[in-house]
Amino acid sequence: MTLFEYTQTFVPLPYKTVTSGVLMFKSTDETSEPDIQGYLSNPETLAILNRHGREGWELVSVQQINRGHEQIGNQNAQAWAVGYAISTGFLFFFKRCTAPLTSLDKPPQT
Repeated sequence: MTLFEYTQTFVPLPYKTVTSGVLMFKSTDETSEPDIQGYLSNPETLAILNRHGREGWELVSVQQINRGHEQIGNQNAQAWAVGYAISTGFLFFFKRCTAPLTSLDKPPQT
C-alpha cells in the first residue's frame, strides 16, 4: 500500500485597476475584472508550481476561492443594490508519495 502526504498553497488573483481624478484628488480603484494576463505573466505563480514539482509534489486539484461583493447605490432617488461573488484566488492541492510500506508492514488481506 502506498501512503501519501498532502499540502496546499494559495495564489491570489489580481484585478485590473482604474485611475480617476486629477492631481491630489487622484484615486486608484480595483475593478471587478480579473487581470488574467497579469496572473499568467506573474513569475511568482509559476515559481510556486515549479518549486512543488521539484520537491516531488503532484498537483491533484485546484479550488477557486470566492468572496461576496456588493454594490449599493442611489439611482434617481431609488435605492438599488447588487451582490455577486468574485474570485480572490486559487487554492492548489498537492500530494506526494511517502515511503511505501514493506510487505511486513502491510495489513493482512481478508
